[in-house]
Amino acid sequence: IAVVLVFVGSLFVASKLGMDFMLKEDRGRFLVWLKAKPGVSIDYMTQKSKIFQKAIEKHAEVEFTTLQVGYGTTQNPFRAKIFVQLKPLKERKKEHQLGQFELMRALRKELRSLPEAKGLDTINLSEVALIGGGGDSSPFQTFVFSHSQEAVDKSVENLKKFLLESPELKGKVESYHTSTSESQPQLQLKILRQNANKYGVSAQTIGSVVSSA
Repeated sequence: IAVVLVFVGSLFVASKLGMDFMLKEDRGRFLVWLKAKPGVSIDYMTQKSKIFQKAIEKHAEVEFTTLQVGYGTTQNPFRAKIFVQLKPLKERKKEHQLGQFELMRALRKELRSLPEAKGLDTINLSEVALIGGGGDSSPFQTFVFSHSQEAVDKSVENLKKFLLESPELKGKVESYHTSTSESQPQLQLKILRQNANKYGVSAQTIGSVVSSA
């Protein structure tokens, strides 16, 4: 019973103090999430993502980065994430370099100011989750469920306006982003078998060319 009371009490205290009470630890790693409009090719997203990757690697605090395009089970080509590993904290302090969260704030502004950012819907930075490692570990997350996509879209838009434009929260929310399963445009091609056979082109070859376009 005492354990339960302590647990409930801690939740009550946390709700009163807010999330900012929890001290953030410099773990020397974070993620950069990139998202373009559905329908872009994986080559387009790879080329654009590499520009952001190179911009990150120019910072002296960075030890190495890795890039994944079309990550996760859905493998959407319009999504990419960059894992950033920093140099050890002691080494960064010795060289008077930026801490993890200072660098994240600086990169958030820098990456969004790049010319290539105009072709992206989202550029977001977040800590690496302690459990799982690859998911979004933003401190505040809201999940919206509904019987129709139209209702979800409307609710998300209203929530966005409240968080970013309401007098109570305007200017206090940074790194707003959404994670939704957008529908991707699809094309149905009918192959003229007679012409394809005439020139020795298979359906697999045509499909491969279209998918990489």
